[in-house]
Amino acid sequence: MQNLSWRCAFAARSHVLPQVFCAPTIRVLHRRSFASPAATPAAKIKEAAQEFLSPSRVHNVFNPRVGVEEGASPSWVSDIGRLLTEEDRNTLDDLCMQVHAAWRAEVAVVILNSLPDDIHPSGFAAALLNYWGIGDAKLHTGLLILLLTEQRRVEMRVGYGADRLFSAEFRQELQEKQMVPNFRAGKPGLALCEGLRGVLAAMETSGLEHWRRKGSSQSSLGVNKHGFGGGQTSVDEFLQPDDANQEQPTGTGKTTE
Repeated sequence: MQNLSWRCAFAARSHVLPQVFCAPTIRVLHRRSFASPAATPAAKIKEAAQEFLSPSRVHNVFNPRVGVEEGASPSWVSDIGRLLTEEDRNTLDDLCMQVHAAWRAEVAVVILNSLPDDIHPSGFAAALLNYWGIGDAKLHTGLLILLLTEQRRVEMRVGYGADRLFSAEFRQELQEKQMVPNFRAGKPGLALCEGLRGVLAAMETSGLEHWRRKGSSQSSLGVNKHGFGGGQTSVDEFLQPDDANQEQPTGTGKTTE
């Protein structure tokens, strides 16, 4: 990944095309691909996963909170193409669990190859955050980190409440200083882990007291059918962009060489 450009987006407004809201099509494939990995050749799993490595709909993104094999624990990391190492996935999952255990907040990480050319990544990330309902349903403290490896792009989308702590300026600095250098060095797993560590540090130093979890039970958050708390972000994400703002929503984007 050296000598390649990384585009970073981190603020609260962007856009998405309507096709991300089409009906779901992945339930059967999830069962076929993940119900019994030991009995399924790796080549077949990889072939089946291709449908979800470059999705045009949020419904086609593998949900790690519900799409797990029997007896396995839900995860916060969606990496259907195994684009990260197992060690990096486990570290990311542990960092996300630390956020959830200490705070009324949720962080999900999604790693894909790419999105179709007619889908805006920032809007797709916002749509996915809303579709899954990442974050507390009352506080809207959700954070979605979307990595598109082939498009050299990382998105950080936040819910209404999380924007109070993870402002556009905070996310820009986090990406530029802790994440992008590792992406450019060909270390995507480390880049994501460093981003999550920055999120945890910010919550410990500046997190609002009423965000702190008072008990260890996840039931205090409530869980929707997608396995998340029900948080949302601005509906402005889904408005059609005007020509002037389509490529550079107000204060949101930066390309790093």
